[in-house]
Amino acid sequence: MDWWINFFRDMDSLEIARSSAWYGEDIELRAGNEPAIFGKEAATAALGHVLQQLQALRHDLGTVVTSGNDVFLECQVNYVFKDGRDVTVPAAAYFRRTDGAIRILHIFQHIPGLA
Repeated sequence: MDWWINFFRDMDSLEIARSSAWYGEDIELRAGNEPAIFGKEAATAALGHVLQQLQALRHDLGTVVTSGNDVFLECQVNYVFKDGRDVTVPAAAYFRRTDGAIRILHIFQHIPGLA
């Protein structure tokens, strides 16, 4: 099984520890036009901020392109918020993974009302 399938399974669990376990200590996390976040501790805090707003999360993967340590993929992401909103948006992500850890994760999507 390709590692990114396991990564998204862990993301969809909404368990911060499972998701952030994939991050390297030196991860660069960027979401859309937001400034990059550097380091596992800061990236885990940002992830926690998003996940705490959700009741459920599901990634339906589409095209995946790999080259060496790099993965680019597109997907549909379904967010069910604790306030009852149910939103599905298209997304794309770029990963660089070395030595078993994600070093770069750039996410491209727009989620109305997520702050």
